[in-house]
Amino acid sequence: MIPYILCFAMVIGIAWLQERMLKENGGQIPSETEQKSLFWGYTAAIILLPAFLAGVRDVHIGTDVIPYITPTFEYAIGSRTLEQLQQICTESFLGNTEEGFLLIAFLITRFTDNIHWFLFAISLFIGSVTWFTLYRMRNRCSLLVGETIYLFVCYNEGLNIARQCMALAVYLLAMSFVLERSYIKGFLICLIGYFFHRSMLFGGAVLVAIVLFQELSPVWDRKYMALAGQKKGAFSAVAARVPYPGAMRMGMAAALIVLAVVLLLPVAGVMYQAGMLPEKYGFFLTENNKGTFIWKAYLLYIASYAVLFLYGKKLWHRDEFRLLAFADCAFYLLYMWMPFLYRVSLYFLYTRVLAFSQMRVEFPPKWERDHLYGYAAIVLSLLFWLGFTVFWNNNETIPYQFMGK
Repeated sequence: MIPYILCFAMVIGIAWLQERMLKENGGQIPSETEQKSLFWGYTAAIILLPAFLAGVRDVHIGTDVIPYITPTFEYAIGSRTLEQLQQICTESFLGNTEEGFLLIAFLITRFTDNIHWFLFAISLFIGSVTWFTLYRMRNRCSLLVGETIYLFVCYNEGLNIARQCMALAVYLLAMSFVLERSYIKGFLICLIGYFFHRSMLFGGAVLVAIVLFQELSPVWDRKYMALAGQKKGAFSAVAARVPYPGAMRMGMAAALIVLAVVLLLPVAGVMYQAGMLPEKYGFFLTENNKGTFIWKAYLLYIASYAVLFLYGKKLWHRDEFRLLAFADCAFYLLYMWMPFLYRVSLYFLYTRVLAFSQMRVEFPPKWERDHLYGYAAIVLSLLFWLGFTVFWNNNETIPYQFMGK
């Protein structure tokens, strides 16, 4: 546990220095050569420190390292071409492993047969894409808060479910473009994520839902205001009593989320039969896999969303992020009874990085109302890490062990 704490503390401290530098230069990279070099030095440290920690860990840190990361790398060592590696994996117990993941394994094995470089490269990819997403959103998001939320909520996931976390990092970048209405770029980036994990199909569906919500909301609001002004009809009577159009719009969107949850298994079954999902999903869709509801875990999981709802109108894309929060709570609740749905809920969990990073903080602390939200988000995310990673040991990354021990 101590290596995590030391690494996280150093990264958070350096992220604070980098954010302060950006603030002093109007959100731009410094033009002076010395300051510019320092800025990129900060960037390298923020990305490389967690990647180094991931690279020098024992291969038993992370539930999925031995079952599929290690065999993939070993197959890559013995493969002369990427096509041969893909064929070997397909014919083995690994099945249809995603092309992006195989490509990275193949490239690493051209230089070394040491798996720790592969573990380093995986974390490097995730950390680089996450940092870039926060950097390009720097006018709306805090690099400091975003990196802190990433470390506490997402980092240890990447030590286990490597392929999906690589896809999730790409998904976060795609979402940043979609929220800015750069839809073509967003979905092209989303397509890249598909080649790291097929569950990106669900991530793409979430992005489509965001697009529809963004584009249809103005139409809905105009019709809502027109109906609210009428004196006849049951709907107009209800609309006149709702304080703002978004409230009823969000209510209807929440109902659609519930409908999506209900239809999830039938739709997944059709996708599996059509060959759009790997063979291993057949087990999840045909067997009766039931979990257990743990109320303490569920309360800890959803606690930080209270800050999101209290933050109010200052939150960019407030309604979208609140709906994603609602969906996260709903899918995580289902996950406790149907464990395989955890892979679905991760696409909502990762949006916390973009949502909470809008709440800026200052060090030394300034006890102003706006900053209190940021401090609260960080503290609750720390409790999230202590609960799920340390106490319940999700992903089996505690205690940390260095390679060779």
